[in-house]
Amino acid sequence: VPAAPRPLSPGTLLAPLAPILGPLVPALAPQPAPAPPAVAPAPATGEQFGPVTGTPPGAPR
Repeated sequence: VPAAPRPLSPGTLLAPLAPILGPLVPALAPQPAPAPPAVAPAPATGEQFGPVTGTPPGAPR
C-alpha cells in the first residue's frame, strides 16, 4: 500500500476537509492540525498568537 509509510500525512488528513476549510481558512491549510483551534481565540489572545501569525502584539488585524 503506497500510503502506508505516511498514513498521517497532513495533506491526507486535510484532503476531505479542504472543500470545507478551504474557503473559510485558506491560510491555515498548510499549517499543522493544532493551528486551526489556536487561531479561533486569536482576537481575544492576540498578544499570545501575535508572533505565530506574524502579527505584532496589539497590532490591528
